[in-house]
Amino acid sequence: MYIVDQLNMDKLDIEKYLSRIEYAGPVEATEQVLEKLCWCHVTHVPFFTLDLFGGKADKKEMNPATIYKKIVTDKGGGLCYELNGLFSILLKSIGFKVDVIRTEALINERYGGSLVNEHVTLIVTLINGQKRIADVSCLARPLKFDRDEPQYQRNTKARAVKRWCEEKSAWYIYVEKLERIAIEDNNQIATVQNPVEPAWRGRFRFRPDAGNVELSEFQPNLDATVQTEGSVFTTTSFCVLQTERGIKALVCYKYVEKEFVDDFTDIRRTYSVKDLHEFKRILRDTFNVVLHYDPLIPSIDDATY
Repeated sequence: MYIVDQLNMDKLDIEKYLSRIEYAGPVEATEQVLEKLCWCHVTHVPFFTLDLFGGKADKKEMNPATIYKKIVTDKGGGLCYELNGLFSILLKSIGFKVDVIRTEALINERYGGSLVNEHVTLIVTLINGQKRIADVSCLARPLKFDRDEPQYQRNTKARAVKRWCEEKSAWYIYVEKLERIAIEDNNQIATVQNPVEPAWRGRFRFRPDAGNVELSEFQPNLDATVQTEGSVFTTTSFCVLQTERGIKALVCYKYVEKEFVDDFTDIRRTYSVKDLHEFKRILRDTFNVVLHYDPLIPSIDDATY
């Protein structure tokens, strides 16, 4: 069984892709399969920037064959363009109708309207005509966007809210996740005064009528990510996977685990990584990522996730 990429490159092996994310089950275009594929992806393929720190960042290419080699063959991770781009091809090969959507990221607001502040997500149309937002860079499950209420994400909650944007004089779909108060786990009991309502943090937004974009059109975004001085992507190395109870992340020389307690708080455990040898060991044993080079990891005292 094969994926044929959209840029007339080599054929890509679907079975190896499914093995990479440890997916076992039917391969058909159903909502249940979509949910399981998303969960397997976010728990096995990290969102990471490690190839920007001593890897082959100068050869980042927005073509499926290159991304497939990095993610599937070499068992690495990638940015949203790479993760969602390759995932879109997997879904299409199974029979899903998928639109690749250019969106505006809402995390790094200091970069304004720059290419670094753009994001790619997927709109999947099911057989019954219903649409889902599928995003294996930040969502654990597909999101419905015909309702505003919080939706269960296995390890947190998210929502897709239609909201009028005065700045753009247009309607947008805002994808948001719960923003919790982090309690550092230092073997002490902490008391937190919970607010009345949960807090929401915007992840990205897009116009309801946003159309499909070819993967190759995101090449300038990859280029800008590598070249933009001061970008969080070029100043902070990170490798992030979702877990059943939260996330685990290797951010510069700190290993972080978050366990989501409720809609208001999470427990965060942070460990300092002593050297590069331990850094690579954690990558291998905890994230199943093997680097074939020694990354030039920044030393940032307050690095967190």
